[in-house]
Amino acid sequence: MENKFDLDDDLKEYIDSKDDVSKFINKCIREAKEKESTVNSECIDETKIDKGPTQSITNTSSILQPVYVIVCIFLVFVLIIFLAKSCKPSYTNNVNPLDTSRVDKIVEPVKKVVQKRKINTDSIIKVMHKNFKFKKDEFKDGDYLWVMPNSNSRYRSQNRVYAYFALVKGHASNLRIVIQYTAEDWLFIESCDFNVDGHAYHFTPSNMETDNGIVGDESMIWEWCDEQISSSDYSTFKAIGNANKVKMKLNGRQYYDARNLTQKEIYYIGQTLKYYKKLGGIVN
Repeated sequence: MENKFDLDDDLKEYIDSKDDVSKFINKCIREAKEKESTVNSECIDETKIDKGPTQSITNTSSILQPVYVIVCIFLVFVLIIFLAKSCKPSYTNNVNPLDTSRVDKIVEPVKKVVQKRKINTDSIIKVMHKNFKFKKDEFKDGDYLWVMPNSNSRYRSQNRVYAYFALVKGHASNLRIVIQYTAEDWLFIESCDFNVDGHAYHFTPSNMETDNGIVGDESMIWEWCDEQISSSDYSTFKAIGNANKVKMKLNGRQYYDARNLTQKEIYYIGQTLKYYKKLGGIVN
């Protein structure tokens, strides 16, 4: 008579993965079968000799067979419980998972980097003071400064190209470009072309402002744009800031005007973009 018993699939998979347990179970079953066969053989021999006690021997065999199976099942479950307990997760080096010391070890270097960056920012601003002016915006809260190059024009009635940006709590933002044109006659500028060391670039202002007035004894007009540099136009002004020679052409409705940018204009455009990046500025 073959006895069967079922285990959960997870337990079967777990036991099968353990060589020692499998060997032990096989050994127990093998011993049980050997004892069963021994008893059966003894029963057959004694039956041949004396038919009188056949019934008692058969009863003994039927009793012993399930006992061995039950013992094997019990031992299997004991081993499973033991192995399950021995495989409980333990924390290496008795480290408490709620211990924040590891987090602190990660956070502290970051804090040092931030502090170091602040020191570098102060150093950069100190160097920039030689070539830039810092003007506080009285209409904005907090530490909000406009960083203007020394090449900028105080008035719109001057031909000038320059870049500038805002500095908010030591962080650069809002990189801008200014293009100013002044003359006796209107152009009504619509776009700008640049020849940068032999390479052509194009820029279209989103909005041009106009005004006119008396400068000295002459009637003059001026047109200008003052807008944020987009990611698509950043490469144009970066190239201008790194160039040796730049010629600008202002395209009006009917006419155009062209001139070479001064070395001072080129230099300060390059310096402004350089410090904007160093102070953490990004271009959107």
